Amino acid sequence: MIKREARWKLLKIVLILYMVYAAVRMVFYGQGSLQSVIFDLGRIVLLVLLLWWLNTRSAPPGE
Repeated sequence: MIKREARWKLLKIVLILYMVYAAVRMVFYGQGSLQSVIFDLGRIVLLVLLLWWLNTRSAPPGE
């Protein structure tokens, strides 16, 4: 079983890699339609908010 802290770190790494993928996809392949650009931007914003929530939730008390 993976420790809880290791799971949070792994989840954060996966989310960051997915954000990078979405940004690269938006830059190189998203110029075809405005809808795909808006969809990718929305996905990136949601992932940033999820990462922020994970960071605030997993921070030790007093920090």
